[in-house]
Amino acid sequence: MKKMISMALAAVMCIGMGTTALAGEVKVVVNDNAVVWTDAKPMIKEDRTLVPLRAIANALGLEVAWDAVARQASFTDGKTKVVFELNSKEYVVFQDAAAEQGETVQMDTAAISENGRTYAPAKYLAQAFGYTVGWDKETRTVEIAAPEAA
Repeated sequence: MKKMISMALAAVMCIGMGTTALAGEVKVVVNDNAVVWTDAKPMIKEDRTLVPLRAIANALGLEVAWDAVARQASFTDGKTKVVFELNSKEYVVFQDAAAEQGETVQMDTAAISENGRTYAPAKYLAQAFGYTVGWDKETRTVEIAAPEAA
């Protein structure tokens, strides 16, 4: 009986360690510099790699704003503005940050909120600002490169 309990506990501990290891494996690099995760980390949900958009925006040098009423996160470099709405598979790209109308772009997954952070695939935010985005399956790394570095 003790042996069975010990084996069950060992199995539970291994499963717990495996989950933690998987959660920490996704990396993002921008122009060969690793993105630093402070309080929120990338995750894989329904076979999609979702990242906290604020950390990606910071790595890209973008300004971030949150509209709690509209439940929208917006990002700008001063010229272009991109707006993600929570629980929507669409985001809007304004080629002129001051414009009132932009181009609606479809994603294959919705932007979500997890622990007070907005998550979506990094590629949509980065590509809207002209970056090239790739995925290294072996190292589980999202690779983002500026147009001049591509």
